[in-house]
Amino acid sequence: MSLWSRIGRELIPASVRNGVVYDPLHPRDPALADLFGARQQVSAGVSVTERTAVTWTAIASGIRLASETVAMLPIDVVRRLERGRKLLPEHSVARVLEFPNPEMSGFEFRELMQTNIENWGNAYAQIRFDNARRPIELWPLTPDRVTVERNSTGDVVYRVGLPGEPFGQAASSAILPADEVLHIRGWSRSGIIGERMAVIFREAIGLGLVTEMFGALFFGQGLNAGGFLEHPGRLSKEAQDRLIKQKENQAGGISRAHRLAILEEGMKFNQTTIEPEKAQFLGLRQFQLGEACRILRMPPHVLYDLSRATFSNIEHQGIELVTYSWMPRVVRWEKRLAMQLLGQKDFVNVQIKFNMRALLRADTQAETAAFTAGRNGGWLSPNDIREYLDLNPRDGGDEYLDEPAGAPAQSPKPAKDGGMNDAAAQAA
Repeated sequence: MSLWSRIGRELIPASVRNGVVYDPLHPRDPALADLFGARQQVSAGVSVTERTAVTWTAIASGIRLASETVAMLPIDVVRRLERGRKLLPEHSVARVLEFPNPEMSGFEFRELMQTNIENWGNAYAQIRFDNARRPIELWPLTPDRVTVERNSTGDVVYRVGLPGEPFGQAASSAILPADEVLHIRGWSRSGIIGERMAVIFREAIGLGLVTEMFGALFFGQGLNAGGFLEHPGRLSKEAQDRLIKQKENQAGGISRAHRLAILEEGMKFNQTTIEPEKAQFLGLRQFQLGEACRILRMPPHVLYDLSRATFSNIEHQGIELVTYSWMPRVVRWEKRLAMQLLGQKDFVNVQIKFNMRALLRADTQAETAAFTAGRNGGWLSPNDIREYLDLNPRDGGDEYLDEPAGAPAQSPKPAKDGGMNDAAAQAA
């Protein structure tokens, strides 16, 4: 008998198949993950992990945009017909995608999973089946608790770390077979594990984090450049105490900026840091925003950088966003959901499709012109257009125009060529 124990938002079988294990190279506790991640310092001098990367506003904004966009799209389970398709709202997969588990809505589930794909490169969810092997629940798993392995027979399995005592105490883990884990991976060089953004782009992310930290520290120390005080001789104890008090009163926050500092006994201030203008600080921050766009594969305007946007190109950039950014993410979902949730009986004739019509209707004027040309040209019927717009067909809507609208009228044939003479034409 399978016993299930709920751990946070995770469902893990209490009967562990391969016993209790401990892998010190892959921490099972988020606190330990941060401890190990603290060693991932980059050349800029900061630690870049999945948790620190999202403190950069450009990355956080892009991840939120991608996760909310994927989550808001309706998912249809449809059966392919000879012409068109039939919605299957009562299908078990449709129900579990709408209500994955008792604690999450479909929007919240997809939002969390897409966030993990963007940040960790992988999203995992445990699949619970009924006795007929139909999916009934989906429970997301924390990515830093999951490792992908192969067992002795070469099959892919998922080792899920169970919460244990923090800071060095051994934590147990459970082994789940591949058919019980919904694994949606991001861009991958191995085909098994998605690449982690904080690893492959750590230097670019680190530079973005440092620019924000530099700006915050510059304002925090009263807009003053760093440096040292030079004295020709030796300061007395009284002079040192007065200097320390004056330093505390003059700097240490934006509210204390621009206060007067008095240097005693011939002291000189030697600046050691460069002012933001000379370091092209604003230009660097602008460039790093472009780096974030390249990492997330998004045009700058969706991250609210409108410096190069115009009224003529913003709509076409929106179309490119759907085609080259949202579409690959959606297809990734559709293929994995079909592989993991549809049985062999339904896999051939049933599809899982995200409804992206709302996103694709960016250029309404061009779309209307295309429909009009197709209708008047005779290669589109009203029901063809309605099907494209996800509308039900109407009676008599399958008719095609035999002659294109606006074609010049044909002159009547004369009587000698088989046409009617003037008297017969008038009688008719």
